[in-house]
Amino acid sequence: MKTVILSLSLMFVLAFATFAQSSNPKGTPQERATKRSTALTQKLALSAEQAAKVSAAMLVKFTAFDKARSVQPADKNSIKTARTVYQTEMKSILNQEQYAKWEEMRKKAREKAKAKRDAKKSTKEAASTEEAQDEAEDEI
Repeated sequence: MKTVILSLSLMFVLAFATFAQSSNPKGTPQERATKRSTALTQKLALSAEQAAKVSAAMLVKFTAFDKARSVQPADKNSIKTARTVYQTEMKSILNQEQYAKWEEMRKKAREKAKAKRDAKKSTKEAASTEEAQDEAEDEI
């Protein structure tokens, strides 16, 4: 019985330690830049030269983001600066048609993220409203 408990606790500790070691579940800046630039290459029909420049710009952006986020609290000014530099670089890399399509993609992504945040916020508010009603009923 002791060996079963000991082995289960050892498995739990190892599983927790393995989970805790993944500091960035989204991957390294290089992996993220490669993945996103590949997707943009397909969606925007980028040339090989444009794809290389986009990948390099993304690598710089993701590296700056990770560096800014590693500081507690996160350095929001560095993130904002890196984002602005990235957008300026993208405007110089892409032609007008590609840039317009890229802006539209970004707009849709922002709207989707906002909807997701709003849905999450509304469920929290609904839960807190129900709790407040329950507490009010308990007082009566």
